[in-house]
Amino acid sequence: MTLRSLAQALIIGVFGLTGCQRQRSAVHFRPTGSNKFTDVTIVPSAPQPVERLPRIAGNKMLWHGVPVGLMVHYAFDVPLARLIIHQPPELYDIDASFNSSTTEDDIKEMIRSLLITHFALRSHRETRDTEFLNLGSSGAKSKLKTAVTFAPLDIRGEKIQTNEICDCRFADEGRVAGSGVTVQQIADVVSDIVSRPVVDGTGLTGRYVVDVPYAYGAKPATSPALPTIDIALQKTLGLRLEGDFGPVDMMIVDHVERLQ
Repeated sequence: MTLRSLAQALIIGVFGLTGCQRQRSAVHFRPTGSNKFTDVTIVPSAPQPVERLPRIAGNKMLWHGVPVGLMVHYAFDVPLARLIIHQPPELYDIDASFNSSTTEDDIKEMIRSLLITHFALRSHRETRDTEFLNLGSSGAKSKLKTAVTFAPLDIRGEKIQTNEICDCRFADEGRVAGSGVTVQQIADVVSDIVSRPVVDGTGLTGRYVVDVPYAYGAKPATSPALPTIDIALQKTLGLRLEGDFGPVDMMIVDHVERLQ
């Protein structure tokens, strides 16, 4: 599982989180059903950095300092900029185990079940007219790289599996990288970087290998300046972001409660 940790300041900006002390009271249960965690403990978090994605190793998942909105973002594969939610302010620590044959898609389904059963989540999808960024061709020859087969990538120690895309953030740079990914996947991860809806306007249906370094973090004075994400996409992939207004598919959370 690839960890794509955003800076804590960005998460706080999106969700309005605070670092105040909270009473820790664990909820422990053993869900039933054919596709559920075998064992889960959910505890209100002590103040700590927000983890944007769960840490998964073997048959265990640890996800600490997570707000409900990030659970929804991950479990439903919806970019933050397409998610409308008025969520409780609490953060949670989730420790879970599952069967050895469980896939990441199974884990997302399990988290969706937790959201519904223990946070009383109700939501719907609808199309709304709003501002968005259109990801289209820059007019030049496409720089997207295709391949007959795709292999996992290693980006400075970050393991990226085939068909997965990563917004890998380091102290001196960001890297949007993936192997066997679609332009829609690129658009979704860029949406989380720029905090605006991004729509795939290329019409391309293939799968590609991408590695886009962009400006992020404090750079040494001796290091050449990296471009911002919009310029990096154009230079590296031949894709351009342009502002637009029109219908965008959104996920609306109608109801969510504190941990039950």
